[in-house]
Amino acid sequence: MRKAELVGFEKFVIKEVPDPEPGKGQVVIRVNYCAVCGTDLEPFRVLKEKNIDTRYISGSMNLWAQMTGITMYQLLGHEISGEIAKVGEGVEGWSVGDRVVPRAYGGYADYVIADVKPAGLFSGLYRIPDGVSMEEAALVEPLSVAVAAVRRSEMKLGDRVAIFGAGPIGLLILQCIRAAGAGEVFISEPLKVRREVAKKLGADEVINPREEDPVERIKDLTGGEGVNVAFECSGVGEVLRQAIEAVRVGVPEYRSRGRVMVVGIYPKPAVIYPNWVVLKNVELRGTLAYNPPSAPDDEFKIALTLLKRRMVNLKPLITAKFPLERINDAFREALEGKHIKVLIHP
Repeated sequence: MRKAELVGFEKFVIKEVPDPEPGKGQVVIRVNYCAVCGTDLEPFRVLKEKNIDTRYISGSMNLWAQMTGITMYQLLGHEISGEIAKVGEGVEGWSVGDRVVPRAYGGYADYVIADVKPAGLFSGLYRIPDGVSMEEAALVEPLSVAVAAVRRSEMKLGDRVAIFGAGPIGLLILQCIRAAGAGEVFISEPLKVRREVAKKLGADEVINPREEDPVERIKDLTGGEGVNVAFECSGVGEVLRQAIEAVRVGVPEYRSRGRVMVVGIYPKPAVIYPNWVVLKNVELRGTLAYNPPSAPDDEFKIALTLLKRRMVNLKPLITAKFPLERINDAFREALEGKHIKVLIHP
């Protein structure tokens, strides 16, 4: 089979390797699509952006290694949809030809191996509902990230919400908070293509931060109060400051406080003035990925239910498809901001 292997910064090569064989409790999946994640672009960003502090990139890799037992670079290609090609010993309830979303990695290839039984973060298998395309199914993994972020935010029905950064995760969070009953939703995003999609997907106000101050605009739109919850999805320190300033002042006696959800991954430290958080009685929370499949609340299952019931629309996010042979072009164009979500297909 063919497999794209990262051999250096900005360079994948397509190699011929033996076809995989499933072990006990495993299946082999023929990959239909693998979407490009922001973390997949990390090796490219490190080379192109000179202001990135590689100590923090290395730190994020070490954290992933501790959590999953694999390094960040090994995680390349984890947003996968496909069909079961082979079934291993002891696997029940799954057959060749079943359309599936695996919790797996190495999806820039013709085939991947997936563990069927839920164990660690990257194990488990999910059936794609009828009527859901393979392209949409490739976005179930990032949709699960958005589902987890919204659920951990404890956003309430009717809450005003701001989203800073309308990349794929920001746009998925937009749809999840709409499904969860958010009130007014405001988005700050510098790229035109993303602002246009955000408006189509139901944002009440889409702000270009290059032309106006998003904090001042949000304050104007909320009568000076600010929002109940802000999601920071850009990974930019200055934008984190804006998210903190955009939330409302907390009222302790009513157990009401503005909440900032830090979703973006930061390539360098963000400077926060503690009084922004303390004097406003703001709550700052981080959210990473999603629960393991063994948890009572499996965000992959929730994401598939939202998709099956058409409570989210993933098609507008898919703005480009590349064959495996053009994976380097796909990564370069994604890094340049030409697309929202890129799919690779063998």
